[in-house]
Amino acid sequence: NPYEFKLSSNDDSYANLQGQSTFNIETKGPWKLITSDLEWISRVEPAEGFGPSEITVEAKDSNLNFEDNVKDLLFSSGLHSDMTEIFNVTQAKFVFDVNEDEALKALSRLDTKEYDMHVTSSGPWKMEILDASETGNDWLDMSVLEDGKTEFEYKDQEAYAETIKVSARTKNPYEDQDRKVTVNIYSTLHADTEGDWKGKDKHSFTVTQERFRFEIQKSQD
Repeated sequence: NPYEFKLSSNDDSYANLQGQSTFNIETKGPWKLITSDLEWISRVEPAEGFGPSEITVEAKDSNLNFEDNVKDLLFSSGLHSDMTEIFNVTQAKFVFDVNEDEALKALSRLDTKEYDMHVTSSGPWKMEILDASETGNDWLDMSVLEDGKTEFEYKDQEAYAETIKVSARTKNPYEDQDRKVTVNIYSTLHADTEGDWKGKDKHSFTVTQERFRFEIQKSQD
């Protein structure tokens, strides 16, 4: 049989590291890892050996970047230096997405219907609501907030996704002023870690319930 030197994993060339991953070297001779700068990878073990072997790759930390961490690991046969294989290791990016119904940005004075706000995150997150119009914030109802509370923290979960129901409790009683509440949602892992996240670790929007409006526009001749 011809001499073989190849790498394999469940999906051939991709390891999505949430902590560690394994792949296999298939050969009948010695082999070793050539790549010396592992960057965000903490260990590749074993880094050399003889014959078929299972190799474990582990990341240093969770990936808080909003882009995948990618690293090519170069392995070489100890018998034939021209026989090399590259294994591509990828650690998935951090996901933090908030999507609210556009209707929340301009509710009519009488609108008390429920609207959805979806939060999807790779880690724990926190939400706070702030009065933005000096009309208070108790008129805004959010399904995750207990009565009288203005903050909510989502943590210690296996999954960090939540659909929040948002609505005005009552119609707007003010005839001369819109009611506004600013909603801030942010990743607590990023808040506790130094780094330039370029604003991708937080999301802010304003829920507005419009005042009573009665306007007559003169028609154009």
